[in-house]
Order: sequence, then C-alpha cells, then structure tokens
Amino acid sequence: MNFLRRYSLVMIVSLFIIFTTIPVSAQGIRVDPQKDEVDVISVINKYYEAVEKKDIDDMLKYSIDKRVEKGGNNALEFIKSTFNDSQILNYKVTSIQRVDSENYKATIQETWDITGTLPDLPYVITKENNSWKVVKEALSVDLTQNSSLNSKSSNVNGKVEKQPLDQEYEASAQISLFASVLYWNIEQLTGGKYLISNQSFSKSGGSVELKGWQEIVTTDSVYIQYRITKHVNGTDVFYGTGTVQNQVPQNGTWFSLVYSNVPDGSGYRIYFSNINNGVMKGAGNAYN
Repeated sequence: MNFLRRYSLVMIVSLFIIFTTIPVSAQGIRVDPQKDEVDVISVINKYYEAVEKKDIDDMLKYSIDKRVEKGGNNALEFIKSTFNDSQILNYKVTSIQRVDSENYKATIQETWDITGTLPDLPYVITKENNSWKVVKEALSVDLTQNSSLNSKSSNVNGKVEKQPLDQEYEASAQISLFASVLYWNIEQLTGGKYLISNQSFSKSGGSVELKGWQEIVTTDSVYIQYRITKHVNGTDVFYGTGTVQNQVPQNGTWFSLVYSNVPDGSGYRIYFSNINNGVMKGAGNAYN
C-alpha cells in the first residue's frame, strides 16, 4: 500500500511538472512553442511550394496577402501577370523568432532567376482561426547603392523595407514596345500611390534612358519618382532611381533620366511613384 501511495505521488508530481512547463496563452489555452515552431516552418514550406508552382490558390490558402486585401481582384490579376516574368529557384529560412503565442517573425532569403539571390526579407507568420499564415506585404529592395551590382549575384546587399505607398490598380501604365524603344502612357496617378508598368522589357548593353513629360494638377508641389525595377512576388528590386520635381508640359522640352548601372537582363519594369498629393498624368519613352 505504501508503494502505491509513493507511486501515485510521483505520478502527480510528474504530471504537475509537465503541465506547468507548457505556457498558457492569454485565452487560457496551453501552447507548445516547440510544436508551434515546427508548424510555422511547415506553413512557410507549403507557401513557397505554391510560389514555385505559381499556384495562386494555394498561396492564398497559406498566407494573408495584404496586397489582395487592399486591391481585391485587380491586385490578384496583377499578381498572376507578374508571375510570367520570373521563377523562384530557391529559398532559405535564415532566422525565426517567437513573438508571442499568435505570432512569429522570420527572415527568408529568396533566389529568383531574374534577380539572383536577394537580401533577407522580413516576414510575420500569424495564427488566424487556429491556422498559421504567412503575412505577405509589398516589399522593396533598393540595390542602387550597391557598387558591385550584378543581376545574377549570389551575395547582394540592399536596403529592404515595406512599400511606403499603396499600389494603384485601377489605373495602369500602358506600355508599348517598338524595337528598342518602350513607350508608356499614364492617364492618372493619384498622390500617395505608385504604378508598375504592365509589360516588362529587356536591357542589353549601354544605359537605360527615360524621356517624357508629366503634368500634375491640384497641387503646387511636384515630386514624381521613376525607377527601374524587377518585380518578384510582391517584392520590387530597384536598379535605378530618378526624380522629376517640376511640371514638364507635353509641348515643351521633355525631361531625361539616365540609368547607367542597370545590369543586362530581362524582366525589367518601370515603377512610377507620386510622392505628393496631386494627380499626375504623363507619357514618355524608354531607350536602351
């Protein structure tokens, strides 16, 4: 009988230790951080498997896509169209950190065929309806200060940040290709938003030059940014940045921006940002 009492006491103490070492969430539900981390890595893998296959439905299944939340069907169509340019080759989870019982932070290094290996990209993985989801936001990687810029570099440094502006999906920058000349036309780009050209182009040798006109209404302040970018699953990789901070009438002398550090390659787009509040319209040509 004493043996049974001692055995029962040991079992009670053991169970107490087991249950008290598993933390309790704010909702009173016991959570296991080790299991959660395994589940988080699993959903990251499933998300990137969908990216590799270009399976939009599965991408949305394993993520909370802020681009689609903001832009709806227009954003979804844009995501589908940009996948034609690129293919992910590899990814690697370089760090993972538990924030709380509902959130993890991770950094992920992506390698794409048209950009090479990108700097570590920050992600949040959050629990929604008891399932882990990768939170996908629009990011940018600015490579313009990288002196050893190379489109196929496996060791790229660049500034990574969330896109400060919202993407404009209702309007579009219509692009036409005529041999080595690319033409764009923008009917309107409201302040605080950006546009990405609806077609990509290739660059071989020399520099890229943009010549165009722009008119901004309903404001006295003008600040339009023109960038050369490659777009890979919501991340814009910038290879050149220029700004025009004045009215440039269509019937006057057009502005000229030259980008001399753009490496040869394909999948380039033009990224137009209206930094201030006015409505911008304009057109122009890109030369290689």
